[in-house]
Amino acid sequence: MSKSLNGFQYLRSLAVFFALLLMLAASADPTRQSIQGSGTILSWKFKPIAELKNSECHSEQLNTHDWPAFEIRDLKAQSHVCLRATFVLNETSLPQKPILLVALMGAYDVYIDGNYLGSNGEHGASAQEEKAGPITQILPLTASQLSPGEHRLSLAISTFRTDPNLSTIGHLIAISDEEAIYDTIINITIVTALIIGALGILAFIFAMLYLNFNKDVTFRLFALLCLLTITLLVAEQWKLWADYHYDDHVLRLSFILINTFALTLLLPVFYLYQHKFDKKRFWLVMIVVSQTVPIVILSSYDKRSESLFIIAFAFVLAINMMAMRKGKPFAKFTTATSAISLLLLLVAPTLFTEVGFGFATCLLMSAIGLSLLQQLKVYRDQALETGRIRGELLRKNLQPHYLMNCLMQLQELIDSAPAQANEFVTNIANEFRDLVKMSNQDLVSLQDEVALCKHHLKIMAIRYQQTYQLEVLLDNADTQTFMVPSAIIHSQIENCFTHNRIAQNKHLTLKASKKGKRLCIELSTPMASVIDHQGLGIGEAYIRAKLNEVCEQGWELTSAENNSLWVTRYSYTPKINLIKAKEKAISL
Repeated sequence: MSKSLNGFQYLRSLAVFFALLLMLAASADPTRQSIQGSGTILSWKFKPIAELKNSECHSEQLNTHDWPAFEIRDLKAQSHVCLRATFVLNETSLPQKPILLVALMGAYDVYIDGNYLGSNGEHGASAQEEKAGPITQILPLTASQLSPGEHRLSLAISTFRTDPNLSTIGHLIAISDEEAIYDTIINITIVTALIIGALGILAFIFAMLYLNFNKDVTFRLFALLCLLTITLLVAEQWKLWADYHYDDHVLRLSFILINTFALTLLLPVFYLYQHKFDKKRFWLVMIVVSQTVPIVILSSYDKRSESLFIIAFAFVLAINMMAMRKGKPFAKFTTATSAISLLLLLVAPTLFTEVGFGFATCLLMSAIGLSLLQQLKVYRDQALETGRIRGELLRKNLQPHYLMNCLMQLQELIDSAPAQANEFVTNIANEFRDLVKMSNQDLVSLQDEVALCKHHLKIMAIRYQQTYQLEVLLDNADTQTFMVPSAIIHSQIENCFTHNRIAQNKHLTLKASKKGKRLCIELSTPMASVIDHQGLGIGEAYIRAKLNEVCEQGWELTSAENNSLWVTRYSYTPKINLIKAKEKAISL
């Protein structure tokens, strides 16, 4: 079974790898592409417009031979320049609907062969003269403008309203096909909408589960992760859907950076809770410090986002590798997914921060969702099992044999010791009342548990005409705040009377200690002899089911004979949400 499961997870990881590669390839941002099938730009040259004297940037008589070479990505803020370029048209590869695609953060006029083609805002010699326009412009080209041969492209650009902290403000200027551009935008929009819809449904489902079913912190974190991924996807793709001006670009980038920081901080934190890691505060400090460093050191928004994702996936990979060694469910799948995501991020960081993170996070969300659904199934099975055991426990304490013995003992006491009979009835009533009350509680205080146990010991003392007392020893604990799964100590004491003959006139000893969040209980029962009893073990089954329901994984239960004592040890950590619920109920 283990081998087949590992093989299935391995194949699934490979499928994820190829699917992620295909989706990332299909989701390339059109503003990052340079589709130049119809024309190849041979060279770009530039010169500050202030140095042109009385010449026009678009004049055919302008001599550009001594102008320095220029790359579009080298365009700087706070400048006013003239760009000139030549390109050659090939009639065999003309697009059906040719356009000039311009994507840069500046105001400009565009001319082709000295003829006006279009403009973006109004360029000027200062920020006051400049009027901002959209980041991306699509300018249609006519057949006469695309005759075979060499052509000249000229742009007069000003970038005074562009934030100087941006590392890149010039993205591309290229001849492209209008239908290809819009087809790409539509494809990206469809895929993005599908991801947003899937994440939105998951966020709603797990938010409702958290509010109405189980206050598990992983449900809340998962819903928040889905919402953050949705908002980041929308913010990243907003430039394809909205015609916003380039002077608002920094506002969008700031929102993306804040969203990215929250998402990349929450992602590894989720796995700390999902895999129930200890020392969460230590991990959280490490993650916050690591995520803060690139924001403080780096000035580029893109580099900051890339660094945040790299650090987050590195933490996710480390956490899941540690969980995989411990045999945690779905740890292998999330380890493979985070490793692939980290690899793609390192190979193509720009593509990843644009759209790839959506697919990578969606894959992680799928793995997380499957593990949470499996966790829900475990919760359901535990609830059903615990409910069944609770019913069996109450039935066991109310069974006819037990009641018959108590009634016969009561009949004898009424005739011989009326006062003791009254005490006997009182203790039986107290025990049954507390049992019914605790059957609907997850955790009770040690004080209440001990009170229930003493009721039972008094009943047994009268039945066997012996003295039974419970001595409680505390180490770094108190009976009011020390939380115990309801009726587990009572069940163990009842088991001792059923399966053993308790030594006469000796105390039962209960030791309770607390180390951090870990609670330890040791019950020592003096034993005279062992009874050959063929029971169903309902008491022990209830104890294990109860520990499994209300405690974190890793609880321990041992029970064995030791020097004429029957010693039972419990070691457990109560679930924090149950502790908070109990504290709230007590305060009310």
